[in-house]
Amino acid sequence: MILEIELLINDNKHQGMTMLDSCSSRIHSSFDLSGRHEVEVGPEGLWKSLNDPAALQACIGRCSRVEMQAPGSFVFEFVLQLGPTRRKLLVDVRVVDIDPPDRYRLIAQLQGQGANTAKGTADVFLGSLPGGCSSLSYAARIEVSGWLALVGERVLAHAARRSMKRFLADLEQWRQIG
Repeated sequence: MILEIELLINDNKHQGMTMLDSCSSRIHSSFDLSGRHEVEVGPEGLWKSLNDPAALQACIGRCSRVEMQAPGSFVFEFVLQLGPTRRKLLVDVRVVDIDPPDRYRLIAQLQGQGANTAKGTADVFLGSLPGGCSSLSYAARIEVSGWLALVGERVLAHAARRSMKRFLADLEQWRQIG
């Protein structure tokens, strides 16, 4: 069965989409994510790291490139593999409603994947804690369609929470080294 699916996918690549793409283009999902994390970095240092392309690339899993297009505008490149499908994804991220070093809003949009889309917003709040530490709180709304939605809301939400914890742990370590 797997070989049969792979053959179908390979046979349909010349048409510009795979069977997975054509079957999944009508599937949509959206979910909310929120969380609060304590970080052993002061608010100013955390703010600086969250706006540093080198720190972001080093600390965001599967991120192969971060390019600042203009102040407050980034392009992130990711390579993802879901089953037999490997994708290079470009995500445009704009930073708006900036109030350093306390808060900002992120607006993200997946670039050029046809019927496969992902977009979201996240409000990010930084706070000061005793001992030179910070709190980072976020509330996000994410919408996906196409092959990304096939993964399912619970799986995507779980992966996003795990990625956020890993990102913040890596960011703390990066700040200590840098």
